[in-house]
Amino acid sequence: MRFFGLSATEFSLLFALGALVLVVLYLFSARRRTMVVAADPIWRRALGRRRTPFRKLLSLLLQIMIVLIFSLALADPRPIGPGSGMPMALALVVDTSAGMAARESDGTRLERARRLVRSIVRSSGSGDRLALFAMGDSCRQLTAFTGGREVLAGLSELKPVPAAENARAAMSFASAALAAACDPADCLPRIVFISDHFHDLDGVVQLALGEAGSNLELAALDVRPRGGAARGSEVFVEVKNHGPRSLRARMRIHTQEVVLGDEPIEVEAGGSFSRVYFLNPLKSERLLASLTAVGSDERADAFSPDDRAYALMPQHLGRKILLVTDGNIFLEKALSLDPSVRLEVVKLAAYKPESLAAVQAAFFDGICPASTVPAAYFNIPAQASSDCPFATAGEVDFPKLLPLGGDHPLTAGITLIDMQIGHARRLKPESKDVEILRDQTGPLMIARENEKHGKERRFLGSGFDLAKSDLPLRVAFPLLLHNCLDWFLGSQKEELRLGHGIGEPIFFPSRPAIRDPRGGLLPARRLGHGIDRRWFVVPRLPGFYTTDSGKRENLLAVNFSMSQESDLMGDRRPGPGRIRWRHGDPPKALVAGLGNGAPTEPGLQWPALLLGVAWLLLFDWLFFCLRMLY
Repeated sequence: MRFFGLSATEFSLLFALGALVLVVLYLFSARRRTMVVAADPIWRRALGRRRTPFRKLLSLLLQIMIVLIFSLALADPRPIGPGSGMPMALALVVDTSAGMAARESDGTRLERARRLVRSIVRSSGSGDRLALFAMGDSCRQLTAFTGGREVLAGLSELKPVPAAENARAAMSFASAALAAACDPADCLPRIVFISDHFHDLDGVVQLALGEAGSNLELAALDVRPRGGAARGSEVFVEVKNHGPRSLRARMRIHTQEVVLGDEPIEVEAGGSFSRVYFLNPLKSERLLASLTAVGSDERADAFSPDDRAYALMPQHLGRKILLVTDGNIFLEKALSLDPSVRLEVVKLAAYKPESLAAVQAAFFDGICPASTVPAAYFNIPAQASSDCPFATAGEVDFPKLLPLGGDHPLTAGITLIDMQIGHARRLKPESKDVEILRDQTGPLMIARENEKHGKERRFLGSGFDLAKSDLPLRVAFPLLLHNCLDWFLGSQKEELRLGHGIGEPIFFPSRPAIRDPRGGLLPARRLGHGIDRRWFVVPRLPGFYTTDSGKRENLLAVNFSMSQESDLMGDRRPGPGRIRWRHGDPPKALVAGLGNGAPTEPGLQWPALLLGVAWLLLFDWLFFCLRMLY
């Protein structure tokens, strides 16, 4: 006999509470007010025969019996067969991570999981209690521990989420819910994990569904500005093969308007394929890489979320440079070749010190004024002004250049020892100067660093005319100017705009307005506010996001970036509690114990119990009447 309406604990509490109320009423009813009347002895003799303690106690026991039978009716006891076991409380934890969206011959892996849950519900008995949980980056309980009908209704809420599963957190959550719903004295607790691979968990039944297939993942799309003075960008692409056999696909580099590159690739089993592309400057900020099937635009494999990657082209910052010259075409053309330079050319006669206020660095040719910004001086005149940073010390024709020891950022990647100079002026060095060029008697080019008003300034001084040397005809000339700018202002010419991954928080200094890749405005509830007072959002879709923080609009590139979900093989090694399933009926080891707690007799017991309560109430009434008559 088992209770199917109440648990044993609930039945005990209900009966004890009812019996306690009756006992309290019995004790208070025994206390009556005493009054002395003239005929008191006569009344004592008349009532003493009919109101004895035994009769009152018998009435109390009869009332307690009525409460007991009524509690049993609510508990709904039913007999079970001698071979039946205890009912089961089953927690079904279904993986809803991104990998469950992988397609197979009969649908996605999550659709297979729904079919398996339906089969488990059909195998359960009326005494079993089931609950449904969804496992993503967090765990959600979709139904309470009830019958199978509620579990079937909750299957519609199982949807894949773009995140990796957290099996440990799901295990803790489901265990706590199961412990609160199942008393081991009344039912058998069990947790079943349904996923596309096994997890490192003990004490649970794990079921891995789906087929172990190969999958190509666009693992990296990285964009960097080209080094040196070259224009354009370098694009690094990497494709990984998570599977036991080689796969072929077509890789395409493109913007949203035009295809930039297209080539077929083949990636070996468990290997990777990488390629570097050089791109000319683009008008579009958005760059994409896609994988498709060879010869068509169909998906390349069973899992499409990782077949596309997103990146942003480096933002062109533009460094403002001033060139003061009377027609030095060599300097003007070489500086204009650098894509990071926004060049302003001024004649010597039109130069004013105020021109330095709007620039970051300056180049002077044939003139040597004071400068408040880093500056390079070429062809320093012999009679320079008193505020010139450099002073000359004689002239020389066809100097013989000497090798210099040590390295300097200005000479990185270039050699000037064999350069030919027709006429030059020697410069007077200071204690901390670095000689870039010199002959037997003194330096011809000097790099100087000094500090004024707490700010460090850097200068380059050259005592020869570029037109009277072969330096402008050498490859070293534009590299020298490029090194000079990097030494003046730093080597970073363009702002790198790195991508993000879904599920990773993106922080903002102020509350932004964000539009997702579909163009929809993210609701305010999707924005979080951290303890450091920074706003953040956790993206759920790969693609390009537009943010507006009130000052300007920015673009964010968000990629899938979850290799553990791209690996459709996963851990499928056999072990205790591990079951592999493809299709058909659920494995016997999975449904073992379900239906054992069902009653063998379908009839209900509570109508007969309530009839017994009615008979006891009739006996109590008859007993009361007889007690009053006699």
